[in-house]
Amino acid sequence: MAKNKKENDNRTVVNPFLLTILSLFAVGVVVMCCFSAANNVSKDSIPIAEDSQWVIADTEIFGEDGMLTEEEAFGRREETSESDSQAVEQSSTSTTTTTTTTERSTTGKTTTSSAKTTATTPKTTTTTTTTKPVIPTKISPSKNSVSLTVGSKKKVSVNYAPSNTNKKGLKWSSTNPSVAKVKDDGTIVAVAAGTCSIKAVSTANSNVACTVSVTVTEGITSTYKITVFVGSQSVVVYKKGSDGKYSKAVRVITCSTGTTSTPTRTGKYSIKKKYRWKELMGPSWGQYCSSISSAYLFHSVPYNRKNDPSSMSMGGYSKLGSRASHGCIRMCCADAKWIYDNVPVGTSVVVTSEAGPYGPSPVKTKSGSKYKGWDPTDPNPDNPYNKTEDTTTTTTTKTTTTTTKTTTSKTTTTTSKTTTSTTTTTSKTTTPTTPEPDPDPVSDEPAVG
Repeated sequence: MAKNKKENDNRTVVNPFLLTILSLFAVGVVVMCCFSAANNVSKDSIPIAEDSQWVIADTEIFGEDGMLTEEEAFGRREETSESDSQAVEQSSTSTTTTTTTTERSTTGKTTTSSAKTTATTPKTTTTTTTTKPVIPTKISPSKNSVSLTVGSKKKVSVNYAPSNTNKKGLKWSSTNPSVAKVKDDGTIVAVAAGTCSIKAVSTANSNVACTVSVTVTEGITSTYKITVFVGSQSVVVYKKGSDGKYSKAVRVITCSTGTTSTPTRTGKYSIKKKYRWKELMGPSWGQYCSSISSAYLFHSVPYNRKNDPSSMSMGGYSKLGSRASHGCIRMCCADAKWIYDNVPVGTSVVVTSEAGPYGPSPVKTKSGSKYKGWDPTDPNPDNPYNKTEDTTTTTTTKTTTTTTKTTTSKTTTTTSKTTTSTTTTTSKTTTPTTPEPDPDPVSDEPAVG
């Protein structure tokens, strides 16, 4: 028993010592393995793109103490390689892609393989062509002179020199727009009889210009010429004489032109179209209308209803001889009808602010409901002004001769007998007729009235 106890005591002393020696040995083996692994990893084993301009420093992969594991070392290398690969793709048309494959064998050794793939990106070249401006040195019209009739139009073109001119803007103008106007595209519009010039100037070179002579005629040999005198509120119709001049006034008409706020514009016009009834502003309607422009007409005093001659504006009739319209030339129905019937389309019309011969005073209207709304001068058979009352008086007198016989104191007297017939008055009654139809359609746009 004593011997066994001693051996147990010795065993207790030996075991810690052996454990210490084994522990130190194990530590030494671990340290040697670490250094061996560190020595196996070097910069030379890390593939670097041949065309890259960067170098991986030892501290970037292994850290300050050089004690990173293989996984950490390769992880840092891959991050750096990826960042550099993006920089290379942005700065070069030739892109190099490095693929690294890491395999770990069962023995614990690491094998690294690298593959390089080069892709070429085609270059795109953009060429900008600048056209040099060529300014004209001379321009000439396609026609040096143009003859037009009132209301017609014609377009004139221009030839440029040099032929390769690419600055072809033009500014057109007329020396007398009351005779002929010109549009921006070179279209000449004849307004009234006369002569003028149309000028075209290059917008690229103001020293380059050309002109076209324009002659405007009536288009027909009109028997009449009309002048509207705004100053005297009258219209005078002149007839052509044997000498070819319009010097004889054949009709002087009292009228109403535009008010001061809506004046009738002065200038040269011509009769263009006629309307039996025409819509005016309001709306209202005019009888026997003769247009002298797109907005101005000769017409009767306005009516409140179309085709109803009994709906005339009484106030408008009472204003004849003073400014009252929106620009048209108003007159009594008889005068408007005379122009409508006798003056042909194309006849020259001049509107002047001057005063001329004064026309007669308008026919006075009558009181009474049956006359209300009627123009006293309207020749319509339904017009009560045109209905006359016939009065017939017959008087018959019979006289018996008085005979006196004288005898011996006897006198016989015969009394005269006188018979007077009564006076009889008879009125003619006319059955109303339907207003005559409008032979001319009313245009879509009303006139100014």
